[in-house]
Order: sequence, then structure tokens, then C-alpha cells
Amino acid sequence: MVQYVAEGMVYSVVPAATGGLSVGCMFISTDAMIALLGTVGYATTFSNMAVKASDSLEGVVGTNVMENMVGEEGYQKIAEASQSGSEIIFMMGLMNPDLYVKDQRVTNIRQVAAYDNSEGGSESQFQKVFDLADNYTLSDDTFNNHILDRHGPNSTYGNKSHFNVDFDIREGIDSTLIGDNFVVGPNTAGREGYIFEQTFSNPIGTSSNGKPLYILKVVIDEAGNAITAFPKK
Repeated sequence: MVQYVAEGMVYSVVPAATGGLSVGCMFISTDAMIALLGTVGYATTFSNMAVKASDSLEGVVGTNVMENMVGEEGYQKIAEASQSGSEIIFMMGLMNPDLYVKDQRVTNIRQVAAYDNSEGGSESQFQKVFDLADNYTLSDDTFNNHILDRHGPNSTYGNKSHFNVDFDIREGIDSTLIGDNFVVGPNTAGREGYIFEQTFSNPIGTSSNGKPLYILKVVIDEAGNAITAFPKK
């Protein structure tokens, strides 16, 4: 919840495309601002947890350790401030739309698309991503020589996750990209494209050490080509 509050506060003031804010001759990145606000938020919620724990222990050991350390007046001030702060953090977190699934198809607005000053704004970027997924292409070469070769049930790659023999890989990819029960985010390590993930109720594969896996990860590029898919470790 603290992370959502920090992000919501920063991005309500600083557009994501700018990457930060210039203060005099100093540039403060959005990540640094989010980290700072997050630290304050976590400190506040931790103080509230410490107060609750001290109150609970008092009923067991007969004394309030925290109150003994800071005095009764100081303890009451900490308790009231941390309680109020935690309530504010909770309510502000609920107000951040990034906390919720939008159109059942995304969990984090900022992660999916860069800030867009056009009339459509971020929602137009969402639609672009969804259109790519809805019209994705999975070539036989990618399916046979990459996905099946590395992650198929008969793959000889010992360090890769493998699909179960009874899991329909093509159908799973299809439901992940054009269905309603997925989450989506940008590709990692600065690579172009988007990552779609769907969690299944039954195992779809196993990890390299035999652990059952339930999440299908599918990556598409900027042209809508599926470039890989595998059970996520």
C-alpha cells in the first residue's frame, strides 16, 4: 500500500515522461522521490505496528516497554501520529487507480505505457498494447524451435521450466493474450515489448527442480509477435 501512495503522490505532480524534477541546478529522479516517500511511509506504518505490539505485550508482561522508553506523553504522541498516518496512507493507497485491475486486463498503469500527452493519454497507450495482444502472431518457427525446444514437455534443457504434457500450450498463450484474466507490464532489462502473465488453477508445468508451476508468462514484441512463452518459476 505504501508503494501505491508514494507513486500516486509523485506521478500526480511529476509526469512520468520527464523522469524527475529539476530543483535549481539539481535534478531529482521520480524513482528517488518515490523511494524517499516510501521510506517515510514505511517508517510511519512500522511505528504504528510497534505501538500495537507494545499494547498487546502489556497485557502479557504487565508493562509497556515502549512507553517506559519514551514516557507516557511521548508514547501517546507517537501512538496518535502513527495511527493517523497509517490511516491516511491506507486511504490514499485506495485512491490510487494503479491498485486496481482496469478492464480486467492491467494492474499497473505506469508500468504498461509511457506518459502520453496526446488526447488519449495513458488510456490510448493501453489500447495500443491490448490491440497488439488481441492481434498477436505466433509463428511456427517460434513455437517449435524456441518454445517447444526449450520449454516443451520433451525438452532436453535441464535448466529451463517445462510445460506439462497435458497442457495445451497454444491455447494457454491465446487465453493469456486475448483473455480477461491476465496482468501485463513492460518487458524487462530495457527490452522492447510487453509481458503478459496468467495464473492457472492447476499446474501447467514444472521448474527445473520439479516444482509445480501455475503461471504462464508470454512476451510479445512491439509488432505483436509472440517471442517466447514458458511456465514462470
